[in-house]
Amino acid sequence: MDDSTNERGRHLKITVVLLQRHVAALDHLAVSFRLRTGVAFSRAGIIDALIAASVQRADARLEKMLRKRVPVSKDRTHKRRRSEANNRDA
Repeated sequence: MDDSTNERGRHLKITVVLLQRHVAALDHLAVSFRLRTGVAFSRAGIIDALIAASVQRADARLEKMLRKRVPVSKDRTHKRRRSEANNRDA
């Protein structure tokens, strides 16, 4: 196993620009967690945990919010199936 791989997958180094209030929120979470548990947590660790939790909890509310924010084109799979059915009938 190389240095960039662990049990959760390959690590990629990226740069993310956050608003000052988001950085403050991450720092607040880190301090709160440290005070409660005595364990230090980095901003990157918090972001990783938030992403992992959101992926695991892909519930209807999250999906609904994303659909409102990101316009989704019509289902191409449905069009492909209909096209395949038409080709079989012809």
